[in-house]
Amino acid sequence: MLFLLKVFYSTLESKDYCAMAIGITQDRAFLWLIGLCYCLDLAVLKVRGEERKKVSKSELELALKDLVATEGVSASAVVTRDGIMVGFLGKHAQEEVSPLSAVVAMMMRTAEKCTRMLKKGNMEEIITKADGGVILTGKCEEFIFLVAADKGVDFDSIKPEMGKVKDAVRCMV
Repeated sequence: MLFLLKVFYSTLESKDYCAMAIGITQDRAFLWLIGLCYCLDLAVLKVRGEERKKVSKSELELALKDLVATEGVSASAVVTRDGIMVGFLGKHAQEEVSPLSAVVAMMMRTAEKCTRMLKKGNMEEIITKADGGVILTGKCEEFIFLVAADKGVDFDSIKPEMGKVKDAVRCMV
């Protein structure tokens, strides 16, 4: 079902803005709009006549900062399934992160498709091991959550900080 979605919101200066998603499915438009609102750091999203408050972008950034401050964690990101970067924080100098979000989204779709083709049930997470460390990529609601860690880090030891980021993500939808 294709449709036109308009979402209006106001800033503190009372200026009205409109974001439109044309010619895409309702679910995709909704997720695209949520990602857009987070990139623009909007406070309230009005969908289908219902106001939905969101976690402020600074709350998500604080959760990412706490996670990256954990020993052994070098970067963390939250990405929409369409490849829009919602939040990223890394300890080292940031390279271009725009391609990262697109690659992460494609990697997740590819792994999900492979899991379905092999009839292994629902995919939970992707673990990528490399010479310099480990990348854990998983689904969190309708978003993708990525944690890059040093080699040998115990993911169970950083689960509380990962939980804070996931809680912030859950408040986004």
